[in-house]
Amino acid sequence: MEDVRQSDAPAPTTPAPRRSRSGPVVQPRLVELGEGSRRPLRFSLEGKTAIVTGAGLGIGRSIAWILAEHCAKVMVLDLDGGPAEEAAAGIRASGGAAHAFVCDVTDEAQVRRTFDAIAADHGGIQLLVNNAGVTHVEPWNRRRPKRSTGSIA
Repeated sequence: MEDVRQSDAPAPTTPAPRRSRSGPVVQPRLVELGEGSRRPLRFSLEGKTAIVTGAGLGIGRSIAWILAEHCAKVMVLDLDGGPAEEAAAGIRASGGAAHAFVCDVTDEAQVRRTFDAIAADHGGIQLLVNNAGVTHVEPWNRRRPKRSTGSIA
């Protein structure tokens, strides 16, 4: 079976910038996504530090990857260090910048220590994605008043 992908194919030419009522429309850079597919990079987060909580798995991991594709330094926070390190290692292997941290977002002191360390080591924090979820398994009408300010999902 013959490989139909052409690796020596010339790169597509960039069309001339379009104009809109507010001025020229900037053509987005294209991001390589592997397997020869590309998609437009509509903005750059270069030089920005982003924290994503709950980024070890699922939606949080996807958010971390997208931020890394847009050139952000991504701080992967998760309750479980294994998946957090896997996500950060994957981003680094793809050429991005990422670091993993174990952090329980229900522990305010631990969150403060983690955020202070990130801010000191990485020149501040410019983006925060609060993705981590906390589940309380009990009937909603039996919640104690202390927990009644949480979200119901």
